[in-house]
Amino acid sequence: MSKKVLHVIDSLTPGGAERVALELVNALAEDGHPVALCATRDGLGLVPELSPAVDMFPLQRKRTWDLGAIRRLTRTIREHDVQILHAHGRSSTKFCALVKLLSGRQVGLLFHDHYGEIDIDAEAEPSLKAACRLVDRYVAVDPELAEWAVEVLGVAADLVSVIGNSIDLRR
Repeated sequence: MSKKVLHVIDSLTPGGAERVALELVNALAEDGHPVALCATRDGLGLVPELSPAVDMFPLQRKRTWDLGAIRRLTRTIREHDVQILHAHGRSSTKFCALVKLLSGRQVGLLFHDHYGEIDIDAEAEPSLKAACRLVDRYVAVDPELAEWAVEVLGVAADLVSVIGNSIDLRR
């Protein structure tokens, strides 16, 4: 039996990471996997392209550490028996790590890092390093980013994978 996966991203305003998240959830739903999508902030422009088989949970988070949004996501995880949080991006990963910590639930956390300016910004803020202690799997979009995760974030090498961004360009 498949595990229920909740993909989490800041918004669904058209962009690269947003399109990857949309493609992933639609493909998983098409293959019969239980999957849902959560946009933590406003911006739902891509929702019309979401498969009807994918549950959508907008949180309307107003601040980085919005307590109401944390409660809503915790309740969603519990009520929908979510076993894996697939966080797209750094902000969503930090938010999901806090939810995982505060909820006390046994939920896996996958950090899908779409960041593309690693040559320019090789530092990592302390809150991201702290969040990575709760990450069960790290997926980078290129090998250089994967190396950075091990060297700078301290993610164990055996938890790191590389999957290039893939978007259905026929849209």
